[in-house]
Amino acid sequence: QFSVGANIATGAMKGVQAAVGGNVASSFTGLQASTGLNYARGMEGAQLSLINVGGDVSGAQVGLVNIAGKMDGLQLGLINVARHSDGEALGILSFIGNGQANVQLWASDIAYTNVAVKFGSQHFHTLLTLGFNPGTHTHRRRYVAGAGFGTHLTKGSLFFDLDVMGSSVHADNLFRDGDGTNVLGQLRLVAGWQVAKRFALIGGVVGNTLVTWDNGDRWEELGIGPEWRSTSDGGSTTVRVWPGVLLGVQL
Repeated sequence: QFSVGANIATGAMKGVQAAVGGNVASSFTGLQASTGLNYARGMEGAQLSLINVGGDVSGAQVGLVNIAGKMDGLQLGLINVARHSDGEALGILSFIGNGQANVQLWASDIAYTNVAVKFGSQHFHTLLTLGFNPGTHTHRRRYVAGAGFGTHLTKGSLFFDLDVMGSSVHADNLFRDGDGTNVLGQLRLVAGWQVAKRFALIGGVVGNTLVTWDNGDRWEELGIGPEWRSTSDGGSTTVRVWPGVLLGVQL
């Protein structure tokens, strides 16, 4: 079925539905492709569109928004939603009924108090983070806000996460004008012990890279252990690299 408007199949169909507007089928095997919406109550194959909606889907959904009841395969998009998935979901926001949905609380060398929401499929997740460090006589009060992505592997009661994160460091308050001239990149290797169903102990090592530009705040008080440093642009851009640690819990 090919159309510049919409294709509708009321019975079982095998083959290709391609339309500018949308495709609708009750039971479909093959490829649905459109620039608007694809819908199939039962789907074996692939859906390619801005919005893909399926009941029981075996195959792939590729689009901006992917929604499935039961998913066996890959969801690739900005937003992925599935009641149950036996596959993987890759995207900015993935909400999977049997996937990851956790809150992490930890202390690190960057901030004494950190919180993150962690959500995604069984092996891939997104992190949204916020950290706070109270001021002392040697350290300024600071806020750290960021986001990241990671992979998740389990082995019995143990699990391991490898995360890549990007954040910004702010003094005094989170939205102070002129305080956005830095990026903190972090590579985290986190190990966890699942003590109970909704409680785990976590700890890990972190590789920190802080880049500041336009003669921005270099946050010299940050960092533990050995440090590598490089400056460029006449000293207005600074790159600092140092190791870090974290210890906390996952709920």
